[in-house]
Amino acid sequence: MTRRGQANLASAMEAATGAGISTEDLQAAMATDEAGQTIEEVYSQANRLGLTGTPSYVIGDEVVMGAVGYDQLNTKLSDLKNCGETTC
Repeated sequence: MTRRGQANLASAMEAATGAGISTEDLQAAMATDEAGQTIEEVYSQANRLGLTGTPSYVIGDEVVMGAVGYDQLNTKLSDLKNCGETTC
């Protein structure tokens, strides 16, 4: 998550091996119907919410797009907890 640049197969494989997952196991998991269905479901949800990039967050009923920073996210979460809305 802290790596810069576009995610691709090579970077995913590198991250997996760094986390102790074999590339063979990852490739087998990627080839399953469940993986394809999950990706389609997430993509569909993102489209319905109007999410076009990362990072994007859904906090309560608000969509927050972009790297807004910890402080802004924390404030929105605290406000949601305290008053039921992302801005009190």
